[in-house]
Amino acid sequence: MMLFYRSKHKGFTLVELAIVLAVAGLLFMGLWRLLAGGNQQVRDQSAAAQQEQLINAIKAYLGSASGQIYMETVGSTTASTAFVIYLPTVGPDGGTNANCISSIENIAAVHSLPAAEQTAIANICNYLPLGFTSTTTNSYNQTYSVGGLAGVLPAANTAPQSYSFMTTTSGGDTIPDSSGGRIASNIGSEGGFVYSTAVCPASAPVVTNACGSYGTWAVAPSTYGLSPASGHIATQSNMAPTQSSLNPWLERMISLPDTNNSLNSMSADLWMGLTTAATKYNIHLGPFNGLEPNGTGGGNLYLDGGSISDGTVGSISLSSNSYRVTSGAIAGTSVAAVPPLTVGAGCTKISGGVFLLPNDANCQYSLEINGDGYTEGQFTANQLFAASFFYQTSDFRLKKNIYPLKNSLDELLKLKPVDFTLKATNQEGLGFIAQDVEKVYPQLVTTGTKGMKAVNYDGLIAPMVSAIQELKQENDDLRHQLLLQKRQQDNLERRLESMSSKEN
Repeated sequence: MMLFYRSKHKGFTLVELAIVLAVAGLLFMGLWRLLAGGNQQVRDQSAAAQQEQLINAIKAYLGSASGQIYMETVGSTTASTAFVIYLPTVGPDGGTNANCISSIENIAAVHSLPAAEQTAIANICNYLPLGFTSTTTNSYNQTYSVGGLAGVLPAANTAPQSYSFMTTTSGGDTIPDSSGGRIASNIGSEGGFVYSTAVCPASAPVVTNACGSYGTWAVAPSTYGLSPASGHIATQSNMAPTQSSLNPWLERMISLPDTNNSLNSMSADLWMGLTTAATKYNIHLGPFNGLEPNGTGGGNLYLDGGSISDGTVGSISLSSNSYRVTSGAIAGTSVAAVPPLTVGAGCTKISGGVFLLPNDANCQYSLEINGDGYTEGQFTANQLFAASFFYQTSDFRLKKNIYPLKNSLDELLKLKPVDFTLKATNQEGLGFIAQDVEKVYPQLVTTGTKGMKAVNYDGLIAPMVSAIQELKQENDDLRHQLLLQKRQQDNLERRLESMSSKEN
């Protein structure tokens, strides 16, 4: 074994110095690689974050009224059409953005866009990050381009059924494939990259395609009118009109609590089916077993101020479930369909919330209700028969300002009983004229549709009873007076008889 030892002289030996220099070199190289790798990751994260900012800005713009108007004018009613989303040469200043808006309007004017489209596209300045321009670069010194794709428009000057857009980079430094994949994954499902080798789609990879992170999508940028080279970022965002600011969005989720704050709500039209009459879908109310209804139980359908109507295709069927309608209507307009409520020929029977169809063998009347019935509005009938009595709610807990009636006899004497014949049926009757009753008891007269007045005859019972009580009181008073007069007369006769007997 050879031993190295330090001499008694100061300093290092040549062997020691060589070892120290070798160790220092290894440490320096390791530290350099660590710093270089960390710097690359920071560079990739910065590029991803800046791309996300642009994606969110374009989303907000296209979801705004101006973005929708711009797509309406650049879209097509027959096929999807790519369109350019112009970026300003002067960035937003966080204030009026006047210079930014003016720069985009000038660009749009060069491309011969009408004034309305110039104003609509210029409003993107209100959504872009501060200072963002067409020459803004990412950490790889690459600039940005944006292309949109409007879905098929159902009619002229209407919002597209769906739309998407792509953001790409160009110029600057070429991003290596390893960093490109990292950038795409940092952006998320919308992130993508144009690789130097053909990797997407898996079935028939093309080198010019943009590949989504983790292989989620593969799109040719030329579809959006863009042409980024390999080593550049390309993201794709797909949007539906229900996710725009012009239409409420129904977010349906599983296992939400049954509260008023549930996200499973809707304030927009819900179309169950395609645009053709051949394909329709159903709404099931009730418990489910897996993905299919198990056929038992059922839920309720509430229509507050709405209506249910069937057209020439399909019909409405309310069988084992109950329903509630508030200020709405249920109507069948199709000849082939059977409306759930028909009063007239045949019959309609309501039993336990279930409608029996017209002409059912169990029906006896045009409308038959087994159970309690309640209406908040006016009920009008030419004739009304009841096997039992009608009862009106009269609990003292429902009333206030309660006072006894007075002078009822005098008020009743003001009424004018008449004999009359109804014009509609030529039926003779006895009663009162509503206008005459209104002069005496306005609280017993109501005005219905078309100004027709009606009398609450039951309400006349109270003043009649009060008048009878007044007559009874007057009769009792008269009887009492007659009794006193008779007693006085009897006393007077006895005194006269006594005086006569003394004289004799």
